[in-house]
Amino acid sequence: MLEFTMGGAWFRWSAFDKRSKALATASMSLGAISGLLIGMAVKPVNTRLQFDVAQHVPALAFAGLAAAALATWLWHSFSLLQDEMFNRVQKWTLGMAGAWTCALSGIWAILAASSLTAPMPSAAPALLFAATTFVLWFVAVRKWA
Repeated sequence: MLEFTMGGAWFRWSAFDKRSKALATASMSLGAISGLLIGMAVKPVNTRLQFDVAQHVPALAFAGLAAAALATWLWHSFSLLQDEMFNRVQKWTLGMAGAWTCALSGIWAILAASSLTAPMPSAAPALLFAATTFVLWFVAVRKWA
């Protein structure tokens, strides 16, 4: 079962069984790879290796989304093996982060429609969700762990 360390910033890997370690490692690795691939598809650039990314945007986007879907499925499988406390922290964090992201994005959209602020950048909801998830995770760990 999972044990939080460093005030909730990480997990005690020695407390995991072999299957949990494999699922968590694979999920986190695929999540990083998917972020890299989707980032390359969204912002195509030429590299020093003379690889023209712009020609491969659809393939990069598809590969990134496929890696993200697989990472999500692996993390779900990992979560099913964990105790109620971990699942409570995770579900509360993701639910509250989603609610705050929707509320703040809605307020931003209303202000932008009223010409009081600049329009919302396309990446803003994703970044807002990531930031609120990060903050609320520590709130939940302090609350229940």
